[in-house]
Amino acid sequence: MLEAGIAHAPRNVRAKLMSDAFFRELIVLVSAGLGVAVVGLSQLVTGTARRPVGAAGWAVGVAGAGIGSALVLDPAAGRIAAALTAAISSLALVLGSPWVTRAVGAVRHPAVRAGGLVAVGVTLAVGGIVRFDYQDESDMDASLDWLVRISDRPATHEIEGLVVTTDRAGRVRPRAVDQPRSDAELAVLSNDVVGHIPQTGAGLLRGPASDACNCHGWVFTGGRYWLSPTDVERILAENGYGVVTDPRPGDLAIYRLGTEIAHTAVVRATGPDIPVLVEGKWGWMGVYLHPVEQSPYGKYVTFYRSLRDGHLLIGLGGKSPTEAGTVTAVVETEPGFELDGH
Repeated sequence: MLEAGIAHAPRNVRAKLMSDAFFRELIVLVSAGLGVAVVGLSQLVTGTARRPVGAAGWAVGVAGAGIGSALVLDPAAGRIAAALTAAISSLALVLGSPWVTRAVGAVRHPAVRAGGLVAVGVTLAVGGIVRFDYQDESDMDASLDWLVRISDRPATHEIEGLVVTTDRAGRVRPRAVDQPRSDAELAVLSNDVVGHIPQTGAGLLRGPASDACNCHGWVFTGGRYWLSPTDVERILAENGYGVVTDPRPGDLAIYRLGTEIAHTAVVRATGPDIPVLVEGKWGWMGVYLHPVEQSPYGKYVTFYRSLRDGHLLIGLGGKSPTEAGTVTAVVETEPGFELDGH
């Protein structure tokens, strides 16, 4: 039933469902494996001389598997783990009955049956962990592949005659796509990518896919051009941005992969009862509003604040704090915030 539900789920949530399904499978297998191992160990310790003790060990193994899965997941998972434990351990006990042992002499010895139970239990537990790790690594690789697709920049060229600078007159060179793709083509590509990234299920689409700009350009050029991570590093340094730990609407959210900037977004909402909400353009894809930790760019986010009025660069409508006449007012209202003076 679960697999059928996943198969018919929308593509933008299917990967999340698959991840949850594999985690459930892991917990059930590990619980059942440990439960079977407990039954086997009780048989090894008691042998056939103390059947009540052996029965108690069987009950403890089955109940433990069920309770363990129920506590981690839910009662339904507990019932599955308990049933799996009971089935495997009971099968091993049945194999010890006289009519079976006459056919299979080796399992006549209690130690063989008990050792087999331990081996099966350990195999279940370890196999579940290995399977989960493999699936988790595969999912991560797939997410990285799709992140590369989002971040991939079409061929671009520098805009001739356009002079764009930081507040300290540092030259920034925006770029435009050589051959912008059509809206229809981008819509198809975007839907394909969205179908493989579970994080998009938490995002609200606010603008369509476009080759006009990437995430950095959406913030600093008003959605007109493409900028590189190197451009962003220079803008942060030369436009007076400082790191803050109390994000407010209008602040920047800078995502990094390792030491390199991967994504730029703008904080839109904060509050004691809501997650920090940010808005940004996902590469050439659309503009999304989403919780700060739910994006294809990971969770390594640093917040920045500037004394500037907005984030646009000079030459594209932006003004330095001095030109805008906002330095004094901002400094008076925020005495704890220091303007970068380099």
